[in-house]
Amino acid sequence: MGIPWLARAIDKGRMRLGNGLGDYVFPCPMDEEILRRLSLSPDQFLAILEASSGDGEVLQALSHRISSLGPGDWMALDVFLVRHSRLIADQDREEGRL
Repeated sequence: MGIPWLARAIDKGRMRLGNGLGDYVFPCPMDEEILRRLSLSPDQFLAILEASSGDGEVLQALSHRISSLGPGDWMALDVFLVRHSRLIADQDREEGRL
């Protein structure tokens, strides 16, 4: 839905719920920054993930929050992507996505 890092936060949240987080951290500061934009605590986010059976339901549960984001929020998310682009690219490379 156009939010950088959201898919990764969803995956890590699911791993945490399944006790399979391993070396990953949820919530990390980047997860928290995205969740703050969506006015969600990590526990609220995990509750959404737990109540949802798939990505479609998660996105449906988040759609109102996402559609409520204003221009300043979208600009901040763009800045987030630029600010963390090197880290994101490094992680993609390490995990075989590049």
